[in-house]
Amino acid sequence: MKKFVAIAVEIVSAFAFVLSCTVGSASAALSVVSANTSDALTRRGYVLVQSGTFKPAVAVLKNAVQLNPNDVNARRYLSYALMQLGDYINAEGQLKAISKIGTLTAADYYLSGSINVRMGNNDRALQEYRSALQLEPEMPAARVGIIE
Repeated sequence: MKKFVAIAVEIVSAFAFVLSCTVGSASAALSVVSANTSDALTRRGYVLVQSGTFKPAVAVLKNAVQLNPNDVNARRYLSYALMQLGDYINAEGQLKAISKIGTLTAADYYLSGSINVRMGNNDRALQEYRSALQLEPEMPAARVGIIE
């Protein structure tokens, strides 16, 4: 069990790669961030998440969600930042909000699995990692996440 938790926690950084595939590079995101629109705030929040400054990212991404509650990317990045800060309940809450807006992606299921590992809900984490693999069978992070 300890091996499972250690591996799952270590691979959370792989989620940053998944996030980068959604928005693009940090430098590209920085170049377009000037207005306080939901999209601009989401890009700014993404850059902050990518740089590991999670508290400021949470503030920016909460503003983005307030401007556009249907901004799935803002909610996804907010969930990740909240998880990194140990706010697992609100991190899961963002994923639940995404599921009400549309369909969860493999990255969302992976993130939920990572949150559940940190909460000690290992059975639920395995279920979430398996859901990620159903959508994206070659997802390396989810494959590693189910190793015990």
